[in-house]
Amino acid sequence: MAAASGRITGNAYRRSIVQQIRTKRNEVISGAGLGADCAVFSFKNADFSGENGCTDLISCMQTGEEAVDRLLQKCMNIFACHGVRAVAAALQILLPADAQEQALKDILAAAEQFAGLHDIQVAQVQGRVTQAVTKALVTVVLYGTGTSAEPRSYHTVKAMEPGQDI
Repeated sequence: MAAASGRITGNAYRRSIVQQIRTKRNEVISGAGLGADCAVFSFKNADFSGENGCTDLISCMQTGEEAVDRLLQKCMNIFACHGVRAVAAALQILLPADAQEQALKDILAAAEQFAGLHDIQVAQVQGRVTQAVTKALVTVVLYGTGTSAEPRSYHTVKAMEPGQDI
């Protein structure tokens, strides 16, 4: 995939990442691709934006050696408690130097399967090989917005009151 450490090769990126991403959303203008180190979002034409638009972008981050779908589910749970609708995910994958490309494919397959079930686009992926880890380490950043066309339709901890349902 890579020499001793660094980014995975372009061919491995195309085979193991880009070719597996199938879930697409209108809000993601530019997503994962070779040389694309960022994702571009627009909520102007989103199916949930009203006349005023709900343009607040909300994110949640989880990091761990556990399965990527578990990390995504943790973020989804946090979003649910805040009334947030998930739109896209960004993944940072650190693989040990002795990792095989199949490990990367497996991580992306699990992420895409979860994304497809929940209508989320895997919008950005970075894969690196490093001697600093002995097992795959994945960071997930999930992006979303309020669940209705009303601006600020999500719930914040600061605005919670005693006896309020979550």
